[in-house]
Amino acid sequence: MGYYLQLLVNGISMGAVYAIIAVGWALIFSILKFSNFAHGGTMVVAAYGGMLCTRIFGGNLWLTLISAALIGGVLNIAVELVSFRRIRVKTNQLLLLFVSAITMGLLLQNLVAIRFGGIFYSYPDFFANTNRYITILGLSVDTADLYMLLVASICILALILILKKTRLGVAVRALSMDSRATSLMGMNVNLIVLSTFFLAGALAGVAGVFVGTRTVLSPTLGSTYTVKAFMVAVIGGLGSLNGALYAALMLGILETFLTSWIGSALQPVGSFVFMMIFLLLFPNGLAGNFTSDKA
Repeated sequence: MGYYLQLLVNGISMGAVYAIIAVGWALIFSILKFSNFAHGGTMVVAAYGGMLCTRIFGGNLWLTLISAALIGGVLNIAVELVSFRRIRVKTNQLLLLFVSAITMGLLLQNLVAIRFGGIFYSYPDFFANTNRYITILGLSVDTADLYMLLVASICILALILILKKTRLGVAVRALSMDSRATSLMGMNVNLIVLSTFFLAGALAGVAGVFVGTRTVLSPTLGSTYTVKAFMVAVIGGLGSLNGALYAALMLGILETFLTSWIGSALQPVGSFVFMMIFLLLFPNGLAGNFTSDKA
């Protein structure tokens, strides 16, 4: 029984990282109604940027997280201006936005590959001076997992407070409902979109640091986690932040148990089979918010 509780804790911590990525994905989908496949590229660039910042800050996890968040946020603003702004303003054709997102995602990954080549990089051990494993209620828990869960919870709570308690949050929620009405009310739609991209990019940067601490960095991480974010967004219901949270935790727990039962090589197959079965049973996702107007 203790073994399965251990797997559950590990799955929740991994699901928390997926949640940070997927919530940023869902946030952009909610206002622009298309799937931003450049999100993974932003994450991998921010992950490498955070790794370079560790050479300045040493093993300070918090400064690394802040630096990666800023890199991801600023980069995502550039992505919106370069890839989406002109299309969104001139035509707003979802197919063009979809193609532009994929192209930008591949471009970011290839730029990372050109700069860093095929060498695998890793983050320093942020927890070298602490007890790496602590015992809670008889369970041996990795300190890194606890930090991942803590930071993910703080990020998601901060995002919820921004969306619920600030003028920017009201503007984002209004834009997600009706962009034309939001513009007619005198709100600067472009500024709202840029702010949303910054928030999503900052979340991707934080996720990139934790992905880097769990695995080695490689340019293909962007594609891998783009697929995972899309799976979470679809299962949760595209555009639904609550659905993305629940689906991320579900996927993290599922992958942890599948890795234990059938091995890491077959685990992705099991995840995709689960997604297909789930969508057959619940085609609208957990939140029932699967829009027909999407790319």
